[in-house]
Amino acid sequence: MPLSKHTGSRPGWYERHDPNLSALRRAGRTALVLPLGLFIGSTILHNPMIATFAAFGAFAMTLLAVIEGDLRQRVQGQVALAAAGAVLLCLGTLASQSPALAAVSMGIVGFVVLFSSVLSSALTNVAPALLLAFVLPVSLSVPPSALSSRLAGWALASVGAVLATALLWPAPRSEPLRARAVEVCRALVAALVVGEAADLDQSPSLSAEARLSSFDAALKESVASLRQQFNATPYRPASLSVESRALLPLVDQLTWVNSVFTFWTSIDPLSRRSTTFLPVRQAMANVLDASARLLSNTHCNPAVLRDAIEHLKSRSLAYESQLTLGPSPEAHAVADAHQPDQPTPDVAGLQQAIDASFRLQETAHGVTQVGTSALAIAEAEQRTWRERLLGQRREGLPSTTSVARTRLASHFTLESVWLHNSVRGAVTLALATLVATEIGLQHAFWVVLGAMAVLRSNALATGQNALRAVLGTTVGFLIGGTIVFAGGSHDAALWALLPVAIVFAGVAPAAVSFTAGQAAFTVLVIVMYNLISPVGWKVGATRIQDVGIGCAVSLIGGLLFWPRGASAMLRGALGGAYVATASFLTSAITYASAQAGLASQGDASTPDLGATLAALEASIRLDDAFRTYLNERGTKRLPLCETTSLVTGVTRLRLAGDSIVALWREPGDLDPDDPARLRRELDLASSRIESWFGAFGATLATGATLSIDAPRDRLLARLLPAIEPSLGAHEHETWWSALRVAWTVDFLDAVEIMQSSLAELVPERRLAHAGAVPTSPG
Repeated sequence: MPLSKHTGSRPGWYERHDPNLSALRRAGRTALVLPLGLFIGSTILHNPMIATFAAFGAFAMTLLAVIEGDLRQRVQGQVALAAAGAVLLCLGTLASQSPALAAVSMGIVGFVVLFSSVLSSALTNVAPALLLAFVLPVSLSVPPSALSSRLAGWALASVGAVLATALLWPAPRSEPLRARAVEVCRALVAALVVGEAADLDQSPSLSAEARLSSFDAALKESVASLRQQFNATPYRPASLSVESRALLPLVDQLTWVNSVFTFWTSIDPLSRRSTTFLPVRQAMANVLDASARLLSNTHCNPAVLRDAIEHLKSRSLAYESQLTLGPSPEAHAVADAHQPDQPTPDVAGLQQAIDASFRLQETAHGVTQVGTSALAIAEAEQRTWRERLLGQRREGLPSTTSVARTRLASHFTLESVWLHNSVRGAVTLALATLVATEIGLQHAFWVVLGAMAVLRSNALATGQNALRAVLGTTVGFLIGGTIVFAGGSHDAALWALLPVAIVFAGVAPAAVSFTAGQAAFTVLVIVMYNLISPVGWKVGATRIQDVGIGCAVSLIGGLLFWPRGASAMLRGALGGAYVATASFLTSAITYASAQAGLASQGDASTPDLGATLAALEASIRLDDAFRTYLNERGTKRLPLCETTSLVTGVTRLRLAGDSIVALWREPGDLDPDDPARLRRELDLASSRIESWFGAFGATLATGATLSIDAPRDRLLARLLPAIEPSLGAHEHETWWSALRVAWTVDFLDAVEIMQSSLAELVPERRLAHAGAVPTSPG
C-alpha cells in the first residue's frame, strides 16, 4: 500500500493536535464497544462485575492501546493484547487476596511490562492497556470464584475490540519516518544531479550557483526533518519486525551520506569531472532514486533497486581498478609521483588524488548501505503469510532473538534511563497498590491509575501533572455531578450521554490538555458507575480523594528515585557512548592492521565483537536518554542544536568504525619497506583517538576540563612516506592494499577533524556552570 500523500493543504487546528485523527478514531470505536459491553453486563446479565470489566476492558483495548498497521497486523495485535490481558487478569485476581501480595505482584508486573516495552514500540503503545488489565483486578479483592465473571467481561470487551479494530475507521497507512527518508533520498539525488551539471560546466553562471545552493539547502532541511521525526517520540520508533529493524539503520545511513556529501566541495574539480568519477556518481543517484521509489511503494519490483546496487558496485570496482591501471587523473597523480627524474615524489598531488578517491568510496559505500536497507524493507513487506510465520528474513539481518537480547542487555544497567523509568514506575505502582488496599478504599484501582497517569521521568514534571490531575478531576466532578443531579434517575439520558463522554475523554488529552483529559475521564466514570449501580454524585467525590492519594504516591516515587530524570543522565550517556564507540573504532584499526599484514602475533584477525556490541549498546542507551531528555518539560543546560550535534557525533564515529571493518573484509597483501614504522604510526593514531575521546567522555560525564587538544596535522601526510612505495607497485593487490590503508587513514583524519568541532561544542564552563537555557520540550 502506498504511503499516504500530502495534499499540500494546511491541516486544521484539530488535525495538528491529532494527526490522522488517530485519537478520534479510537474514541469512536470505544464509544460503540464500551456501551455495548456495559449494557450486556448490567442490563441483560444483571452482573455488575461483568459490566465493570467489559467497560474497562473496552476502554483499555480500544482507547488506551494504539495498534497500527494493515488489517492483519491490527487484528493480530488485538488478539495478542486480549490474550495477554486475560492472563494478567487471572494473575491479578489471585494476587488480590492480601495487600502485601498485591503490592509485590504489582511491582513485578509493572516492571516487566514497562521494561520489556524497550523491545518494541508496539509493546510501548499497548503498555497502558496491559497495566490496566492487571491494576483493575489486583486492586479489587474478590474470592477466586469471581474470576469467571471477570473473564466473561474481559471476553466481551475483547470480541468487541477485535471486531471494531478490524472493521471500523481504520487509519490510512502513515509512516512519517519512512516518508522523511524518501525525501532525503530524493534531495540527495537532486544534489548529485545538479552538482554534476555544475561540475561539468567549466564556467557556471550565477543562476546555476544559486540553484546548486538551493538544492544544498533543501538537502539540509530534509535531513533535519528526518532526524526530528526520528527523535519525535520518547521511545525508539522500532519493533522487532524485519521491516522496522531495517528502517532504523536507514536513518543513520542517510545522515552519514549527507555528512560525507558535504565534503565533496573539497575534491579537486578535475577529479569530479573525470571519466572514472562520473559513472560512480551517476550510479549512486540511480540507487538513491530506486530506493526512494521502493520505500514509497514497496509493492514495486525490487529487482530495479537490486540491479542498481549491483551496477554501483561494479562501477566502484571499475573506478578502483582504473585507479591502479587506467588513465584516470588519480592514476596519473600516482605515476607522476614516481618519475625517475623527479627526486621528490609529488606528495601533495598524491594526497589530493587519494582524498578524491576516498570521498567517492566513502559516499558510494554509504549509498550502497542505504539501498541495501531499502531493499530489505521492501522484501520483508512482500513476504507471504507463510514466510512471515516461519520468520524468514533477508540474509545479513540479525535474528529477532539476537535483537531482543541486545536491546534488553543494553538497558539492564544502572546507566540506562529506561531502567530508571521502569524501576520508578514499578515501585510507584506497588506503593500505590499497598496504600489503597491497606486503607480499604472502595475504588482502590483509582489510586493506582492516578499514580500511573501523572508519573513522569523527573520529579518536576510529575508534580506539575499531579496538580493538573487534581484540578481536572475536580472540574470533572463538578460537571459530572451536575449532570447526574439534573438527570436524576433517567437512565435513558445517561445512556445517551455515555458515548459523548467517551469521545470527549478520548480526544481531550490530545486536542486540549492533560487537565481536560482528566476532567473528561471523571465525567465518564460518574456516568458509567451510575449506569452500573446508581450512586449519584458521590462517586465523583470518591474519585477526587483517590486521585489525590495516587498523585501523592506518584510524587513520592518521583522524588525518591532519580528525581532529576534524563537531564542528569544525558551527559553520562554521551560520555559513555563516546568512550565505547572510540574503543570500537580502535579495535577496527587493529583489525585493519591485521588484514593488511601489519599485525603482530596475537593481534585480531577478526572484528572485535565485544567492542562492537558495547558500542551498539551504548548508542542505544544514549538514544533513549536523548529522547527522554527532549520530551521532559523544563529547561535545558545546553541548547538543543548543540546537544543534537553531540548525539550525531556518536553515530558518525560508530559508522566510521563500521566502514573501516567493511573496507577490510578481504585481507590485503601490503608489502611496505618499513612495516614497523607504518604499524607504529597506526598504533599511535589509535592511541591518540582513544585517549582523546576518553578525556572527552570524562568532560561530558563529570564536567572535567578537556586538557587534550584535538590534533591539527593530517595523519595521511605523516603516513604517506611509509605507504608511498607500495602505492607505486605494479602488483594490483599490493597497490590496492596500500590504497585501502590510505583510505583507512583518511577515516581517522575525518575523526580527528571532528574532534575539533566537538571540543568547541562543550567547553567545561558550559557543562558545569552555565545557566539554564529555556527550550521547548521537543
